[in-house]
Parts: sequence; C-alpha cells; structure tokens
Amino acid sequence: MKACLILFVVACAARAQQGPPPPPPGPRGPPAIDWGKCPQLKPSDGEKEQKSKLIQECLKEFPPPTGEVTREEDEQHRDKIADCGLKKEGWLKEDGGYKFDKARKELAEKKLDKEVEETVLKKHDDCQKEAETEFAKDVTRQIPMYQACMDFHISEVCGIRVSARPPPPPPGA
Repeated sequence: MKACLILFVVACAARAQQGPPPPPPGPRGPPAIDWGKCPQLKPSDGEKEQKSKLIQECLKEFPPPTGEVTREEDEQHRDKIADCGLKKEGWLKEDGGYKFDKARKELAEKKLDKEVEETVLKKHDDCQKEAETEFAKDVTRQIPMYQACMDFHISEVCGIRVSARPPPPPPGA
C-alpha cells in the first residue's frame, strides 16, 4: 500500500518535471504510466479503490479550509491528510516516526527481478539513513525526505515513465 503512495508521488513528480502540458483540446484521463522493469509496483484496482476511500475518510476528518486559502493553509491541510493516511495504514510508530522496516518488507514482497530488488533495497537503506541523519530530531520531516528519495530512485531504477494520455478521438471519427 505504501508503495502505491510512493508511486503516485513518483508519477506526479515525473509529470511535473516534464513542465506544464499544453492546454488539452478535450477531456483526458489520468496520465499513462509505463512501469518499466517494475510492473509489480502497479497498484491493483482494489488498491486504488482502497486508497481513494482512505483519502475520503481523512477528508471527512479534516475538511479542506474554505474561503480564501493561503498557500501555507493549503500545505498544512495536505500534511494533515497525509498524516491521517499514514496513521490509518499503520505506517507510523507510537512516537510518530516512520516504520522504515515495514517499507523495506513491502518492497521485498513485490518480488521484483533480483538485480532490481537488490538495488531498490539498497536505495531504501540509503534513503532511510539520509532521512534519519538529516532530520535526526524531527521525525515528521524524515518521512517526506525518505519518500522523495525513494520516489527518485525507484523511478530511475525501474525506468518508470509518465505521459499524458492522448485526447479521445472526435465523435464520429
């Protein structure tokens, strides 16, 4: 489940690196994701549905701010939703720290090709160490640091590519 969250962020980050798309001529679906060497990381329809329900539950607990919302208020709300989701999925220890061991275990359970798995698990260890060293006294900042680090490395190691879907053909075409 955590891998789904990580990969969603990877997809968003990869999309953001491509720059803003030209205005779409019509409705498009979600971006197309090529999972490269790691198709095992693609979330199932059930996982997507479960993640959607989880986000909806967290939005009920923490409704979005209303009226004129500052960037800071928006970021604080996003952080509350992320924290809520992590807690509900059991990713946080009692002290608020991240369960790095759970992340490593879930990555290993994906049964990636041996060489890819070894590299990804090594990157996990490196990212964990970097997050714990950089933010030794601030566990809440360790999580985004670790996730960003892993998003980068997983997308690189696996060759994950994100692209916009082409618009649907015009009616009658």
